[in-house]
Amino acid sequence: MVRPTASSPETLSTYGQHFKITPDREAQLDWLCKEIGAANIKEAIERSINVMVA
Repeated sequence: MVRPTASSPETLSTYGQHFKITPDREAQLDWLCKEIGAANIKEAIERSINVMVA
């Protein structure tokens, strides 16, 4: 697995308005979206939860 790089500090995530996301965590979520083909971070999180509870 290739470790994702951090996104730029200027990037303001709408999810950050609901809970704190560090730039490193945002980069990981962006990587996850790309890897699983999710349209956005919310979908990636929901899919991940489904996998964990299945």
